[in-house]
Amino acid sequence: MTAHLPDVRWPIHGRDEIAAAVSQAFGAFVKSVRDIGARRWRLSIGGKPAAAEIEDEWLVIEARVRRRTRDPIRLLEKNSALGGAKLVLRDDGSLRLRCELPIDAASLRDSTAFAHAVQVALAELAMALGAPVPASGRCQSDRLVSGRPEADHDSPGRDPAEREASSSECDLACLCSELGWEFSPRSSGISVDLEVGDRGFYQAAVESRNGHIGQSVNLLKGVDAPIDEISGLAIAALLLDISGSVRMATASAWGTDEGRAFGFWVRLLAPPSREAFVHGLSALSLACSLCSREVEVLAGDPGLAWDFLAMRHPHLLHRTRKRKAKAV
Repeated sequence: MTAHLPDVRWPIHGRDEIAAAVSQAFGAFVKSVRDIGARRWRLSIGGKPAAAEIEDEWLVIEARVRRRTRDPIRLLEKNSALGGAKLVLRDDGSLRLRCELPIDAASLRDSTAFAHAVQVALAELAMALGAPVPASGRCQSDRLVSGRPEADHDSPGRDPAEREASSSECDLACLCSELGWEFSPRSSGISVDLEVGDRGFYQAAVESRNGHIGQSVNLLKGVDAPIDEISGLAIAALLLDISGSVRMATASAWGTDEGRAFGFWVRLLAPPSREAFVHGLSALSLACSLCSREVEVLAGDPGLAWDFLAMRHPHLLHRTRKRKAKAV
C-alpha cells in the first residue's frame, strides 16, 4: 500500500512567501510581468502573452498557442519533446501550452529552490513557444534541450545513449521502497505499479535521463490489433482532455519496439524530492483511472470513436470527412 504524503495546508506566511518567490522568479526571467492580485500574474514570454496563478496549491503558467487543432496525434508527439511543458486541448478546440508546479512541503522548505523550478518552467515555455530564452534562463534551458529525444524509443524523451549509471536506478528503487510503491526492475530503470483501483493493472516506466527523471505509462500495451485512424484521433483527443484536467500528467505518443504508444508521462528534475516523485506517480495513477478503459474501447470500436469525436470535438472530423469525400 502506498505511503501517501500528507496534504499540505499553507500557513499564511507560507502562502505569502511562495507568492513572493514566484514574483521574484518571474521578474528575473521575463521583461513584462504584472501582479494582478489574488496570487495571479500576467506576463509576456518572448512577446507572447501568458497568465499564471496559484490554484489549489499548484502554480499554473499557461499561454494560448492558437485557436484550434486538426491533428491531436501530432500534438501528442510534440508533447513527448516538450520537456516540462505540455499542450492541452480545451472543450472549444483551443490549445493551451501549460506548465504545472506543485506547491508542496518541499516548496515551503526551500522557496529558493522553488523559484529555480519556476525559472526552469519559464525556460521550457519559452522554447516551446519558439521564443528567445533570456540569459537568466539559458543555463537551465541548455540542460533541458540536451535531454530531448532525437528519435522514438521505449518511452517519451528517452535516448538510449543518455541512459545514466545503474546507481541512479538503485536510487529510484530505494525511493520507491521508502515511499511504499510496489516496483520491479526493467532493462532501464524500474516499473512501478500504479494505483488504478479496479481499472486493471498498469505500470509506470521510471528512468533516469539526462538531468531528469521520466515517469511514463503506455495505455495501449494490452491492445494487439492495429488502431483505425478514427480511433487514433479519438484516443489522442481524450488523452489531451484528461491531461488538461490532471496536473503534471502530459498526454504523449511515442514509438516502441511493438509500435506506437499512447499514454501519459511526467518529467521531474533530478534528483526529485519525495513529494515530487509521489506527485508524478499519483498523476499517472489518476490519469489511468480516468480513461484506461475508455482508451481500450475506443481502440477497438471506430464507430464509437466517431461518435465520441462528433460529440466532444466535431472539428476534428472535418479533415477526415474531406479526405473520404475525395476518395469517393
